[in-house]
Amino acid sequence: MTKRDAEVDTATSALRAAADDVATCVAELMHFIAPHGVSALLDWRGRSGDRIEPRTQFGLIGEIHDVTYQLRALQRATELATRRARRRAAEGGARLERSGG
Repeated sequence: MTKRDAEVDTATSALRAAADDVATCVAELMHFIAPHGVSALLDWRGRSGDRIEPRTQFGLIGEIHDVTYQLRALQRATELATRRARRRAAEGGARLERSGG
């Protein structure tokens, strides 16, 4: 049982480290896309049905739940950033058409 516990602990640590690495990359990308709105994008308030509450349980289940929450927050933030980028691109194209360029 001790070996299994150690393996689960190693796997959980690797999962958390990977999620943290993704969070860092997403934060850098979002700073590039929306430098003034990064904190707002990363402050996810999920909608009903999507919402995952942080740390409602302890132990392995709680750790997995925390990583799931982090990944859902990253997903929501990237969706919002993508929408903003598309909107800006569309507005930029509309401005070019109006100016004749």
